[in-house]
Amino acid sequence: MPFYATIVTVTDMNAGPEPVGQEQTGVWELRIGVFCTADQARDLTDKIQLMLCPDPMHRSPCPIPWSTAHWKLDDDQAAENYPELIEQARIERQGSGPAPAPAE
Repeated sequence: MPFYATIVTVTDMNAGPEPVGQEQTGVWELRIGVFCTADQARDLTDKIQLMLCPDPMHRSPCPIPWSTAHWKLDDDQAAENYPELIEQARIERQGSGPAPAPAE
């Protein structure tokens, strides 16, 4: 099964205004919605982890602290959070029947 369109959001998790004349360092959340199988989601998570830390065997800590997580949304959560993604998958699969739920 191919990956379908992704939806990416970036959220500044830092409190307070950005310092004038300085690039802000802090916690940023990158949220990626992907219509795919569970195996593809795990594979994508592994690839993202390698982008963040190309040498997973290095001595700790990482120069840039990071973490990843992935979870399955139920159909209602998926429709609420990623309606464009569900619609895109449905349109792209139109010739082969309706798009299955993300868990299939």
